Amino acid sequence: MRIGIDISTFQSLNVATVPAFTPASISGLQLWLDASDGSTLFTDSAGTTAATADGDPVGCWKDKSGNNKNATQTDGTKKPLLKISIQNGLSVCRFDSVNDAFSLVSITQQTPSYVYAVVRMNSMTGGYRNLLNRTTTSAPYPPALYLSADGNPLVPCIYWGSDNSGNLLYTTTLSQAPHIVAFRIDLGSIGITVDSGSEQVRTHPQTVLTSWSTVSASSGQVLNGDICELLLYNSTINSTQNSTIMNYLNTKWGVY
Repeated sequence: MRIGIDISTFQSLNVATVPAFTPASISGLQLWLDASDGSTLFTDSAGTTAATADGDPVGCWKDKSGNNKNATQTDGTKKPLLKISIQNGLSVCRFDSVNDAFSLVSITQQTPSYVYAVVRMNSMTGGYRNLLNRTTTSAPYPPALYLSADGNPLVPCIYWGSDNSGNLLYTTTLSQAPHIVAFRIDLGSIGITVDSGSEQVRTHPQTVLTSWSTVSASSGQVLNGDICELLLYNSTINSTQNSTIMNYLNTKWGVY
């Protein structure tokens, strides 16, 4: 005996789909800058004229977190450049090491804070280069995030304190290539992870917090390289969530 099955019965069923992961899928997202999303890049700080061509200045990099914490630059001589199809076929924001920087709408640091950045340094010289800078610039110093040092194309560093005793300097030699860098800032402990490596950790006595004020630096230690994507969370990120974020960034940008 043959049993007939009407395929239209199956076609009419509602099948639940799992939404694709985005950084906003994890709570606590404060800032999400994504250079691959052309709808977020503008030549003017007001965000009215789209940056579309290779080499266009970027005066506004719109925040995708939903918090409207847009990164802006009003001075035409200090605007990073849009560079097309640089990493895994995707566009990046390029900083010149001279004066390129964005101002941020105040984002108050909390503990724990997690910052994820897909970056490439374009020089092995010039000392430390700022990724995210702080509002407070006097002792006792709150944390700031740096990326490069002389003689090594990428040395992630959390600077915390009024002298080197507050630093966590990543000790693994890294190539002059794109990397995913994850910074963790917590009370009594700070950590840095690069790509699929293990977290390097140190304890510290500092508990001073401030606000993130700039991407790169408004003067001095200006970033020399490309930012592909930048995420900032003010929440606890567990190991599963951390792996999900790192896998998302790696799959998208083809880092390792």
